[in-house]
Amino acid sequence: MASSTEVLRQPTIGILGGTSHIVTPAYYQLINQAARDHHGGDHIAETLVAGMNYGNIRAYLEAGDWEGMTRYAASKIDALEAAGADLIIGTSNTAHLVMADAMQGRSTPFLPITKPVGEAIAAQGLKKVAIFGTQTTMQGGKVMNEIAEISGAEIIAPRPDEQTEIHRIIFEELCEEKFLESSRQRYREIALRMKEDEGAQGLILGCTEIFLLIEQSDLPELSVLATAKLHAEAAVDLLLTGV
Repeated sequence: MASSTEVLRQPTIGILGGTSHIVTPAYYQLINQAARDHHGGDHIAETLVAGMNYGNIRAYLEAGDWEGMTRYAASKIDALEAAGADLIIGTSNTAHLVMADAMQGRSTPFLPITKPVGEAIAAQGLKKVAIFGTQTTMQGGKVMNEIAEISGAEIIAPRPDEQTEIHRIIFEELCEEKFLESSRQRYREIALRMKEDEGAQGLILGCTEIFLLIEQSDLPELSVLATAKLHAEAAVDLLLTGV
């Protein structure tokens, strides 16, 4: 006799992780919290995780080997698709530079990390927004350009010396599970300088680890846009409304 137990049927989110090992479980938690908020009870999201080796990612970044990183990411996306992922997301703004190429020719939907951030900025009516991230992200490339195009806002980067310090804190501290009060205060100082000197109305936490160090309550003077949180919540919303 067939079981009469009712189960919740939902699509599966494929998470391309490992960039870094700190943020991948954070994404999993954020996605499942969003799913629980919607479904209630014991329900969480259906997920698959393909974790890249962060050591390989660092090596590709330091060598500027974007083709190598693209091939590496694509091989992990292959695994997610083979396992039945219905939507692909990546957990890194820096690695976002290769995601479009890695997704090329695939039928599985892909949610760019920049899309929910740009939409949130537009919804809040912000006109000038600062961005923190790795130097690759802060130097006016794909992430900044896509967010600007989606939001219609001007996306501004810190000064070169500030970029160096923000980048160092990410790789030497946050990716090593070090969350220092001195670094939280330094990020706050840079953000407030950009508000006072350059008219920033908001701050994009454009490296997904940063939200583990600083949040809205640390910067009530600005609208804080955490890419990891916005991305995870948008992935759940997309599956609930149909990809």
